[in-house]
Amino acid sequence: MVLCHRKFSNWMQNHKLRNLPLIKDADNIYIDVLVNPATLRTAEMKALTAKNPAIYLLSKVLDLVFSEEELRNTKGARGLDKHKMDALKEYMFSKCQSLQIEHLRPIIFNTTIQNKIGNIRQKKSCVKGSVKLSSK
Repeated sequence: MVLCHRKFSNWMQNHKLRNLPLIKDADNIYIDVLVNPATLRTAEMKALTAKNPAIYLLSKVLDLVFSEEELRNTKGARGLDKHKMDALKEYMFSKCQSLQIEHLRPIIFNTTIQNKIGNIRQKKSCVKGSVKLSSK
């Protein structure tokens, strides 16, 4: 019984760590931009009921494509990895089309990314601030 539990536990761990390409294209250009497919599917389904589906989806996919550290340390949306950004743009275009949700205009796309970066930086400074307050 313990052996079966251990096998199941290993399977679950591998299942959670399994990553697949964000978008599959004919030339396999973006095959190295990997995300967790279960988390991606959850984000896509929740986006359908969100107030702003495309913005919600972009925000969630940003978390999958870029690490929190990458977003925190970048010098804005233009400072992010161009290859990953191109994959993200391709994904958003095709997914908005397939989910039949309104496409994001470029300015809204960039503003959403800037807001995400700002929120992550703000969260970091709030955590630092709360540590300082509790140490007094």
